[in-house]
Amino acid sequence: MPGLSGEKSATGLGDTLVNLFVSPIKPGALVWGAGPSILLPTRTDSTLGSNRVALGPALLLFYPSEPWNAGVVLQNGCSLGGSGINRVNALGAQYLFNYNLPDAWYINSNATITSDWTIRSGKRWTVPIGGGVGKIFNIGQQPVILSLQAFDNVVTPHGGRSGR
Repeated sequence: MPGLSGEKSATGLGDTLVNLFVSPIKPGALVWGAGPSILLPTRTDSTLGSNRVALGPALLLFYPSEPWNAGVVLQNGCSLGGSGINRVNALGAQYLFNYNLPDAWYINSNATITSDWTIRSGKRWTVPIGGGVGKIFNIGQQPVILSLQAFDNVVTPHGGRSGR
């Protein structure tokens, strides 16, 4: 993670986010799932995460319709107990748009909008926008996906990184 101006960067593991979903066996035109979101403190550096477990709701909505596919995964986790700087109350909204092209090529965008509810409103949002292209192919019997995407954070907290 790059540091803010004048600060050092950090390298290592962040926290681990696990979303579990219960979904109908036979989905309709809209696939949905609901369940818990669990944040586990697996950071290797204090700048890369919290030292608390966080729990909250998670929701999945996905619309598969050839050649378009679209979906979103929403989760919000709040830390369990304690106080101080490692408190967690964070929203993640991962969006997915995909357009299938001939010969297993596709155009897509897949990023996560985040909000840290523990900070004041003018500094809590990060909103990435962008996309890319990909190809599905086989190496022997194994399917492989090769994809390239580029993004810019069009909204960032004060001091956040953007391509602007």
